[in-house]
Amino acid sequence: MKHFRCVSVHCWLLLYVITYALGGGLIFYELEYEASKSHWNEQIDKKNLCIILRKLKNYSDETVKHLEHCWKADIDKTKEWNYITSTLYGFGIITTLGYNHVAPSTVAGRLFSIIYGVLGIPVTMIAIAVSGRHLNTLIASWRRKLETFQVRNWDCEVNLENDKEREKEKNEETSSGYVTIIIIGSFLTYVLFGGLLLPLLNGKIDFINGLYYNFLCLAAIDFGQLIPERIALLPITFVYVCVGLALATIAIG
Repeated sequence: MKHFRCVSVHCWLLLYVITYALGGGLIFYELEYEASKSHWNEQIDKKNLCIILRKLKNYSDETVKHLEHCWKADIDKTKEWNYITSTLYGFGIITTLGYNHVAPSTVAGRLFSIIYGVLGIPVTMIAIAVSGRHLNTLIASWRRKLETFQVRNWDCEVNLENDKEREKEKNEETSSGYVTIIIIGSFLTYVLFGGLLLPLLNGKIDFINGLYYNFLCLAAIDFGQLIPERIALLPITFVYVCVGLALATIAIG
């Protein structure tokens, strides 16, 4: 019953983080969309001007300067304020990973970022810590089973008390080594799984780059490439990142 209650609390915390991120994304979208729309309209006007200038036969110096500006990078949709990028921006705040593709330009958006982070970061950190505790408990149970198995095998072969004490210490060292291998192996397997998951989310990044970007995310270096194509995939992304951060914390510890 106690174990069920702990799992229930863990699930409710993750659900709260997901709901908080989705709700925050909606608010960020409402606060920033109009300003973002005006910015992109200006970019479109500049592109239209480029098209007109290219059709001119006689170029003045001013026309040449405009054309040079036309060869700059095209509009990047990942830097546009839509619901997905708004939600990822909010999730980047509460997980402290950051999402550097977009940034609020309005005063209301910046003030809300502060309030949103102050209220959301503590709960998110608790959710990640609880996830890590559950994973650590699971690994500890595997270790106890391994130690029990080793002690039983030893009892069948050794009867001297001194040898038993030395063998017990040896078993503890061996089991600790096994636990370390299990933790690191679990983290690497999780990254491999993410390498397969990421291309399914956005349909663009290949497996090798998926591994690279997943490792950057779970190592709390960069969160910017985990961009799902559909809103329905956002909860999957959030759960993957939260569990991955918990596993990374255990592996580093």
